[in-house]
Amino acid sequence: MSNTEYRVLFKDDGSQQIDLWLFKIEGDVFHPIPNGLQASGPFTINDWRSLTEVDLAQKFAAKYGMWGGGGFMNPWSAPSVQSDQYRIRCANPLVGEYYVGMYRPVWNGRNNLLQKFPDIPFDLGNHELIRQIDRITENIFKAAEFIEPSQATINTFSVALREFLIIQCTEIETILQNLLRKHCVNPQSRNWNTVDYYKTCEPLRLKEYQVYFPTFQRLNHGFSPFFNWSDSQPTQSLVFYDEYNKTKHNRADGLESATFSNVLSSYAALLIVAFATCGPAIAKSQRLQNFISLKQPAWKIEDHYIPVFESHSAQSNSLSEWSSRSDYSF
Repeated sequence: MSNTEYRVLFKDDGSQQIDLWLFKIEGDVFHPIPNGLQASGPFTINDWRSLTEVDLAQKFAAKYGMWGGGGFMNPWSAPSVQSDQYRIRCANPLVGEYYVGMYRPVWNGRNNLLQKFPDIPFDLGNHELIRQIDRITENIFKAAEFIEPSQATINTFSVALREFLIIQCTEIETILQNLLRKHCVNPQSRNWNTVDYYKTCEPLRLKEYQVYFPTFQRLNHGFSPFFNWSDSQPTQSLVFYDEYNKTKHNRADGLESATFSNVLSSYAALLIVAFATCGPAIAKSQRLQNFISLKQPAWKIEDHYIPVFESHSAQSNSLSEWSSRSDYSF
């Protein structure tokens, strides 16, 4: 992307409606994008980097009439800016950029002004993952034909469940390895392990996801398989993965690790990792949508991917493509 700098200014008062404005910055001049504020023209704020968010928010409110302050229609009214309701920040990643292989919601317009934004380029390898998840989901249905999912049966183990556990954990490893490679990260030792995989935990917000199985009515809880994942014990703290290692390396002594609980936990983990890297595209199957319910992280505005779109008049908006991908510093 070019050296053009952008800032996202928004007010969040805790309601469903979040007001958001986008500015392109050239020196000390803020150019509003899109057309919502252009009638008032650009805004020059000398030495704006030395100001606090409070001071900046007050200046913008007075200039553009945000939040009941100033503006063309009501120039003398005082803006209503609460200390906990405003932000003016650089988006992460930058406006117009995206992190390859890392899902974030895309900002879809300001104040209900919905726009059709360019789609983030879809990796062809993700189509293979979608098909693989469909096949793995069939395994879960097969297991549920013989084991009624409930608290009473959750610790059932078998050779077939061991196979399912290995397949699912191997797929998780593949997804995380591919993601790290895309961002030019190499394993710390000869082979990839949980020390490497843990690097993705915070960027992908893995601890914040939760998976429910509404059709398994006797299972009265969701699955948050990454919630207790720790960098101090990256294998042991990831329980389903630790159990997978035990049974993978020794079927005879480790068969009891291949429980229905670990299969469901690893299946939930696979769905979480797949969603966190591919987004909603992984759940295109109507059957999968009816089978699981996935709770996402509480995304902040500055976490969104924000496309660049230029406005030339009140009636027209021309959208640019995503200008580039950005490497995440794991």
